[in-house]
Amino acid sequence: MPNRPASRGQEPSIESRKAPVRKGGPARKPPRLGRVNLAQTLARCSQAARSKFDEAEPVFEQIQAALKRFDKALAVAAKQHAAMSDTRDAAVKEAIAPLVTEKRDRIRIRFGDLRLAHGQRRRELDEFTVMFFGKTMAGKSTTIEALTAGDGSTIGAGDPDFTRNVRGERWDGITLIDTPGLLGFREELHGVAQAYVDRADLICMVVTDDSIEPELFLRMREVRGQNKHLVVLLNVKAANNPILLGEAEDAFDPQEMEQRISFIRDRLREVFPGDPATVIPYCANAAFEAQRAVDPIAREYLWRESRIDDVIGYIAGTIDQRGVSIRATAAFDSLQHYAQSIAADLEAELPAIERQLAELSRKRQEAGRLFARVVLDSQRDLEGFKDHFRRVHDELHELAWAFAREDRTGSVNEAFKQACRWDEVERRRKEIQQDVIDRTRRNLEYFRDSLGQDLTAAVSLAAAEDQGDFRLGDTDLNTGAWKLRLGKGIRTVGTAAASLGGAWAGAELGAAAGVAIGGPVGAAIGGLLGLFGGLIGGYVANRVASKAGDLVTSSGLKDRKGAQRGLREQMRDVLWERHRALHEELSTWVLELVRPTRDGVEQLLDAYSQALQAVSQQGRALVGELHRARHALARQSFDALLRSMHPAFQEGRATLVDASQWMQYRAKILVRGDGRRPVMGLVLGRGGEFIRTLREHTGHPVDVIEDDGSGLSPRMVCEALAPGRVPPSGVEVASSKGVQVTLPHREAGAVYGRQRRNLMLAEEVLGTPIVLRAGDALDRGSR
Repeated sequence: MPNRPASRGQEPSIESRKAPVRKGGPARKPPRLGRVNLAQTLARCSQAARSKFDEAEPVFEQIQAALKRFDKALAVAAKQHAAMSDTRDAAVKEAIAPLVTEKRDRIRIRFGDLRLAHGQRRRELDEFTVMFFGKTMAGKSTTIEALTAGDGSTIGAGDPDFTRNVRGERWDGITLIDTPGLLGFREELHGVAQAYVDRADLICMVVTDDSIEPELFLRMREVRGQNKHLVVLLNVKAANNPILLGEAEDAFDPQEMEQRISFIRDRLREVFPGDPATVIPYCANAAFEAQRAVDPIAREYLWRESRIDDVIGYIAGTIDQRGVSIRATAAFDSLQHYAQSIAADLEAELPAIERQLAELSRKRQEAGRLFARVVLDSQRDLEGFKDHFRRVHDELHELAWAFAREDRTGSVNEAFKQACRWDEVERRRKEIQQDVIDRTRRNLEYFRDSLGQDLTAAVSLAAAEDQGDFRLGDTDLNTGAWKLRLGKGIRTVGTAAASLGGAWAGAELGAAAGVAIGGPVGAAIGGLLGLFGGLIGGYVANRVASKAGDLVTSSGLKDRKGAQRGLREQMRDVLWERHRALHEELSTWVLELVRPTRDGVEQLLDAYSQALQAVSQQGRALVGELHRARHALARQSFDALLRSMHPAFQEGRATLVDASQWMQYRAKILVRGDGRRPVMGLVLGRGGEFIRTLREHTGHPVDVIEDDGSGLSPRMVCEALAPGRVPPSGVEVASSKGVQVTLPHREAGAVYGRQRRNLMLAEEVLGTPIVLRAGDALDRGSR
């Protein structure tokens, strides 16, 4: 097939080669091609939309009330957040902001989107809307212009006008809306894109043969959204030139078209598992040129060869066959999508919030321990500080003796100050204070990113250099000194006196002996006796004098020791009094520093915890409300769907008992028959036609569970847990405890499903909790 791309403005017109040129004024505009007659069907669609919208309204009110309660709870947390100091509590305030402000804003935006979409749907109950999505220049505008016989003014308009209230083009009672460049929407315009999707009843995804990008299909997943019916329109731009040149046989090469359609379906199947999507090849520009052509033959040729009738036939057939069910379920599906998206957003964050709550509780306990450790460490430092005072204590004994013995003179107070080395005490005190401040700051910074206050400014490190003039009492260091001097004198004088007295007494004794004996011999004997007598008398006198002197001296020494002991004790009392005062001062200072800091950290952690707790509690409550609403809406949507398109449900031969769905994943429906025919066969339809219709409506698998009216059975549980294959022997139904299921290990993933969604849906549709247990025996038995 020739692949000759032509730019708009250079495309050759078949009018210039084959159509005659009219003269005598402008040509009359020919009638529009591609008309459809769907008036009766569209009337039924409108009636279904109004009826089901009214049924969805109470659920919308429930969702709205739940969102308001959540917002109110966050408003309280936001008020507490606003009251925090921008300086002292800056770190914690910044940490809480995503929870009480950003999270609140996101939920409020989604709430606003929900209300806008609901209001928009209320205003458009009578409209059936076909939305065209695709990248810029894909041919969306050209297709709409071709269907409505427009003048081409919207083609190539450039940048899109991003508005939620975009107006569509009317086409035989149907509204066609172009979403210019929607797949290129920026993140901040996600709400606008969502508003487009919500309004769509049928989605036409326009792709081109010259640019089918893989990421396009990923974006389609976002657009597919709320159970919207999807058709892919393959705008074959390469077919334009051959058609305009009258070589239509070369426009659509069957083999090439099959390859492109297969590629698109494969990519779509990766995004939307299930039945293959419908892909329709056509040429948008050729169809647009057909509407502009004047010559009837050229018009018919261009229109036929563009294959635009295939697009019209599909759109008209879908509306005629499924329009009522599409409109009947639209309100339920729209609300369900919003409820699901908000719940999923919260659920993704709540576990992290709850883990953070547990971490905060641990952090609070840790804060108490760390700051208590600061106090204990300071006490240990103060005990080490005491060693200095012990050393001074030991030195005071010698200092007191030095003054008592008169070996040292001068001011006792000055000597005492010098011995205490108060400058060393002051230096050590500052070191202890700085260590406490550093440990406190490190602990504070551990809990907050910024300090918020200057701890060194909060306490005073200044201390008096002069420790005071100590008055060491009235101790008289000279007491006993006169006794010491008297005793010494007595000993000296007594000895001299005794010597003289002894000599005199001896002389007298010798003289008496010499007279008595007479003669020279008597004189000699008398002399000797006098000598010995003097010696003996002197000795006795000296002993007496020494004893008297010692007694006086001992009394003086006793008084001097008492004075030294008194001085020493006074100095030690002053020393330890100063230690006690310093110890008490530092201990009090440590507590005054640490306690407020610890209390501040605990208060901040408590405030953070309270904000998180409020978000967690209210978030869980909101998620529960949203899931209940989603479940109810799924039941209403499937009931409307089955009643509108399935004869068995229309005639009462089958009844929907319950249904639950997680959009863009899977759905489960619980049905009951009238007993005349197996209900499973009724639901599936001949050749599975009805179940295919259900899957086409949701875009994902639908599991059917049969309720035979006899109550919950193992068979129902096994069907509810599909696609997991659970043997009935592994199911134990206990009304008081729910259902316990023992399943093979290899089936656990399929039973749980993506993010446990499959299990959740099964529990919702059966109305009972299901406890899963892995069974090794089942694994061995099934091999």
